[in-house]
Amino acid sequence: MRSFYNRSVWLNDPDCLVVRPPLTLDEARVWASIVAVSGGMTILSDNLPKLPVERLTLLQKALPVAPVNAETRPPVAVGTQNVEREVAPAIATADTLVRLRGPWRFRTGDDPRYAARDFDDDAWETIPVPLNWEQAGHPDYDGHAWYRTRFALPAAAAPTAHLELGKIDDTDETFINGVRIGATNGWSSYRRYGVPATALNWGGENVLAIHVVDTGGPGGFWSVRRDRPAGTWIVEGAPKWWTVVLVNWEDEPQNVTQSLAALGISGSRLAAYDVWADQPLADVQQSLAATIQPHSTLTVALRPATQHPQVIGTTRHIVQGAVDIAEERWDSAASTLRGRSVNLDGRAYAITIAVPRRLRSRTCKADPACTVKRLDVGHVMLQWPAGLTKDLAWSVSFGSARRR
Repeated sequence: MRSFYNRSVWLNDPDCLVVRPPLTLDEARVWASIVAVSGGMTILSDNLPKLPVERLTLLQKALPVAPVNAETRPPVAVGTQNVEREVAPAIATADTLVRLRGPWRFRTGDDPRYAARDFDDDAWETIPVPLNWEQAGHPDYDGHAWYRTRFALPAAAAPTAHLELGKIDDTDETFINGVRIGATNGWSSYRRYGVPATALNWGGENVLAIHVVDTGGPGGFWSVRRDRPAGTWIVEGAPKWWTVVLVNWEDEPQNVTQSLAALGISGSRLAAYDVWADQPLADVQQSLAATIQPHSTLTVALRPATQHPQVIGTTRHIVQGAVDIAEERWDSAASTLRGRSVNLDGRAYAITIAVPRRLRSRTCKADPACTVKRLDVGHVMLQWPAGLTKDLAWSVSFGSARRR
């Protein structure tokens, strides 16, 4: 053990951030968001000169690790969503979960007839699942084997169904009622297969058959745990300025409703900012609700709404309030919001300001000059072109809005 070297010779266990293909852009944003809000040392595992420009931008938005100096309040991890309960092995629909409780039949060797629904497996041995077959009476066995189990489904057919299977060492080829529904090579990969509607016998008996090939070491149906990262992450980048990451790990869109109180977020009404879309969202109360596309994230910054203009998000970093907004002050006498931005990295830079309905932006002062973009919702965005790396002092004045 060499843990005592931590913080003297090296820093233990850095987070490795990967954004290159074959990850989709949405998947890369998921990992960039999680690494950014979880904090700690970060290393990049891509060939940077070969990364597409849009992937480099993801890395820039995740660096530096927040915070960057003693003047920046360290982000505080408020909590993450509890790890989901185990459901495999099971047939899952939108409304029903049918658990496959066995008994499981097992036989070493290989014969394509074993996949058939009407094959007679009464003479096969019974085996516990999940468990490596070495621990179930077949020590040192490598090669082909089959698992089979029977299960009943309710009479009401569902339009879509999935088999939540689990982890198999090493390779599986899986059948329901003789219909091949999927195959995976990888002992640590969780198997989840879509089941064709015509393959299931609703209101009757069904047969699941799994052909397994073990190339060495432990083998068989060894785990039903999914072991996915949490679906909700949150960090407080500055006092009462939270960044919330909601992730959909599934292969289908998911409707998500996240209680803010459960995350320790206070405030009766909160201004919201979509970090990846770089645009404001409607104010939220009590919960954050959204439909999240497969393998993607909704990353949202939240601040308690105020009666005066305030910054709700910038394009600089995923963790809002921790890296670039060094100062922010509302001058009520002059009806002016003043601020200072630091740690700019040469990309085009924009600050989104939430504006109460009774006010309207007038002029922006900064060096270099800023462009003011008024948004449809009444908020404003201060914009600067690429090339800015020095600290930036800015101010924007407001006046009474005209009655509509």
